[in-house]
Amino acid sequence: MLTSLARMGAVALALLGLGTGSASATTTVALDVRPVSALRDTTLTRFEITGLTRHQVVAVEVRSDDLPGADPWTATARFRADARGRVDLRTAAPLDGPYRGADVMGLLWSLNTVNAPVPGGEFLGLGVVDAVFFGAIPLGDWTATVTVRDTGGAPLATRRLIRRSQSPGHPVTHERIQPTGTYSIDVWYPSQQRPGNTVVLLPGGASVVPNGTCEMLAARGHFCAAAPLAGSGMPGAPEQWVEIPVEFVRSEIEAVLAHPAAVGDEVVLGGPSGGAVGTLLTAQTYPELVKGIILAEPEDWVVGGFAGGAPVGDRAEWSRNGTGLPFIPWDLAAWQRVLDAGPPFRLGELISASYRQATRQEIAASRLRVDAVDGPVFMSVGAESDAVCTCLASARRLAQRFRAAGNTGVDLYVGPRSGHTTGYAPAWTPRPGTVVGGVQLIGGTVEGNSRDNDVAWRLLLDWLRHDGIRQ
Repeated sequence: MLTSLARMGAVALALLGLGTGSASATTTVALDVRPVSALRDTTLTRFEITGLTRHQVVAVEVRSDDLPGADPWTATARFRADARGRVDLRTAAPLDGPYRGADVMGLLWSLNTVNAPVPGGEFLGLGVVDAVFFGAIPLGDWTATVTVRDTGGAPLATRRLIRRSQSPGHPVTHERIQPTGTYSIDVWYPSQQRPGNTVVLLPGGASVVPNGTCEMLAARGHFCAAAPLAGSGMPGAPEQWVEIPVEFVRSEIEAVLAHPAAVGDEVVLGGPSGGAVGTLLTAQTYPELVKGIILAEPEDWVVGGFAGGAPVGDRAEWSRNGTGLPFIPWDLAAWQRVLDAGPPFRLGELISASYRQATRQEIAASRLRVDAVDGPVFMSVGAESDAVCTCLASARRLAQRFRAAGNTGVDLYVGPRSGHTTGYAPAWTPRPGTVVGGVQLIGGTVEGNSRDNDVAWRLLLDWLRHDGIRQ
């Protein structure tokens, strides 16, 4: 009798979809992810699991063996099915995992791996995760396997995704040019159509050349050149971020414009952080070569140089006509305090302290001029970038100065949740980076940096398509 009652109870629970913690043997679990194949910066329109039991808990794992490094990139989160046995990642927040809140792309941008050194040391000791994070590595096409598992780890459903660097039927050409036979510039452009713009991107202070970002801009229809600056290790390029000649950037622009696939006789010039300063200096000095500028995380003055990972007290970061530009000297005592405090190293405190100790004359002389820049300007900055710079205040001052000089074509995006990273890389690039105490070394959280960067990327693509910037 007791056995019969137990069986009846089990049947009742099964009919209600309760108690088992796994899908019914007669139910097929289905995983629907769309689009299965798309450009890497494309947002998924569907990510749904059906056929589970009522309120069943499952783990969703994404794994890629194609991304850089010797180890796989993975991300896993647990979800609870609704009363119909369904999990929709567009609306369902994970119970636990690498991100919070509903985010259909969360398991892609949170992919992570062992942060092993980049082979050859091209990125000054940065690990492979950091290099991908900064848009430095062209990722090509890469695949990811999505697996749904029950609480015991058994697979219930699997789907393979392809994230592409170019659309089928719209191939992209990659070439490497050597303007002087020494340093090289990587260029990407549409193989079978006229590019929308000729874009030249400079690296930031970490010296990571933005090859991965150029790869995706070409997939979106533009000619893009990833131009090295200081610290690249290339013969013929500046060795350190000390008195970098503005003329060097001009020579890179001229070499790019000489390429037969480049369009027009002007470029859209851009860069993050220190590269943003170089962008503005070049556009101000050679306005005939620059029709629009992209400033990601900019400062609005020239600072002292950096060499060997430390500030240089008596020389500027940039030079013109063989002479260092006026600059704000570093507060070396503040630098020592930053080092003593340990990671995350708050370089923003160094910049703020240096500004406070500078004289009025030094501040006025080092301020970047904008009066010769009359083309469109796109700026992006994270509201939490003060861990690394004073870029938020600088970007707002620059916007005011542009408008005061008569340039009304200024767009400024402030990412409310991001640090010193907004605008660095294509949307949905895996963005873990280095995290200490839940905060990334460049400020902000992983979620905030990824989501704000997605917005900045789409605004940038729209800006490049605007009639005022296209040929």
